[in-house]
Amino acid sequence: MTDYENLSKIDFLPEMERVDLAGKAKVIQSLLEESFFHPSGLFYSILLIDGPRHVRPMAREDLAASSVHVAEMFDQGTREAARNEGMTFENSITSAGNYLQSQTARFVAAADPAAYAQAVRAFASLRMIYDHGKANGRAGWLGKPYGARTQGALDLRSTPRRAAGAVPVPGDRGDHGA
Repeated sequence: MTDYENLSKIDFLPEMERVDLAGKAKVIQSLLEESFFHPSGLFYSILLIDGPRHVRPMAREDLAASSVHVAEMFDQGTREAARNEGMTFENSITSAGNYLQSQTARFVAAADPAAYAQAVRAFASLRMIYDHGKANGRAGWLGKPYGARTQGALDLRSTPRRAAGAVPVPGDRGDHGA
């Protein structure tokens, strides 16, 4: 079982106190690049801080002490994945979109090729989710990618009450109906 009381005492990113603003940006950028992408390419949304410079995806044992029963918020199709992953992918779409925007702004401001590469990586995460919906007859449906870490396959059966409708992709001739 995860000891949240001790986790709350971690001095996370202690080097932040010793660096200027540009240094802080580099520390955060490095953490994002190293830790916020699942090996499949999906962007994590909520990770657990478990060391001074370490974050990780949640697991079943991390939820055992929680007063919030995460899995019960989902339909039957995603409950088991949510029990195993916690909220690891809950806001993956929003998080990847925000990261894409930040890296695009970084590229515009500094013409940094690394920023462009990270923007491509974030877009690929979103495209993977979109393509999965399209392949399963729901073109434009951006479901929440539960199951990617623990089951090895995406489960994008988010219900309409949990996520908004279709997102058209320029040049895609798929059915974009709700």
